[in-house]
Amino acid sequence: MELTKVTNGGALHFKLSDGRMGSTYPTGYVRVTTKNIGYYYTSRINYQINKVKNGARVLIPTQKARLEYLMKFNNKNCK
Repeated sequence: MELTKVTNGGALHFKLSDGRMGSTYPTGYVRVTTKNIGYYYTSRINYQINKVKNGARVLIPTQKARLEYLMKFNNKNCK
């Protein structure tokens, strides 16, 4: 996992092991791009990997926890 960009809003963008992009946001969300271009879309789209509890996404409060969550996703799903 390699840091590629830091935005003015504080979002961190990483290149994952399989070439996808992963992002962490100060709002508590963690997102990952799809592997391929979709059938209905002409580019890759982001989807949230935060767990859903009671119909809502669980926000991850600290930057350290968001980075650890994205690293676990990378180690489990991107090798």
